[in-house]
Amino acid sequence: MIHLRAATPEDAPLMVDLVDMAGDGLPLATWSSHAPDEPRAFGIGHALRDRGGFTWRNAIIAEWADRAVGMLMCWPLPLEPQSLEGLPLLVQPIQALENLARGRLLINAVAVLPEYRRKGIGWMLLQTITDRAALIVGDGNAPALKLYDRLGFVEVTREVAVGNASWTPPHRHWCLMVRG
Repeated sequence: MIHLRAATPEDAPLMVDLVDMAGDGLPLATWSSHAPDEPRAFGIGHALRDRGGFTWRNAIIAEWADRAVGMLMCWPLPLEPQSLEGLPLLVQPIQALENLARGRLLINAVAVLPEYRRKGIGWMLLQTITDRAALIVGDGNAPALKLYDRLGFVEVTREVAVGNASWTPPHRHWCLMVRG
């Protein structure tokens, strides 16, 4: 009933919605600084790129009865730390955590549409990861934390989640978890 496939450019709108769900609204808030009137369109443009991290080329789509309902997006982190200078304050804690996981496969997002959760789709998507992996999750996301723990991820450290006038974090910290 669950089928996994490589993402295509046609999946870009769903990918934007799913990454925003996985990121607790932070992606749209960040994109709104680049395109205040059309942050979702800005995100779709990024998803349609052929290069970079957030691109359809780095995503796996889960289908349920021929409907795309979930996504896993991941890419290898560089070996050198990335500068925090010039980054929006909202994403600096996340980049700081990514810098601690250099050389690992970053699971940028795993998300499933709400009506399809608790059916094993997230588990199945994460089973495709065999490399030394890292992910960042909000400390208030109990279902995700439980899933990641069951899959062998352990928390390494955390950073305070930072908000601004357009986005309030739904949790206190971003947690870096690694496996392998």
